[in-house]
Amino acid sequence: MTEPSLYDRLGGAFAIAAVIDHFSDAVVRNPIAGQGSKDPELDEWSRNDLGRLPGLKFMRTLWVCDISGGPQVSRLSWLRGC
Repeated sequence: MTEPSLYDRLGGAFAIAAVIDHFSDAVVRNPIAGQGSKDPELDEWSRNDLGRLPGLKFMRTLWVCDISGGPQVSRLSWLRGC
């Protein structure tokens, strides 16, 4: 019997997306990597450039689905084949 893939053990795309959503929001609120960061570019992005966050969440979700063995194919997996 074949062991389920990591993707399946994680619960598939919807479960992965939920974790990515929570993770991404936590990074924005984090005082080291997000709002309040000593790095002015990180602070600026996490305060004034959040319109890009939904796309970032989507791309992170595709990436984790891909590397965990899911059916989604990201640009990164194409590059690995080069």
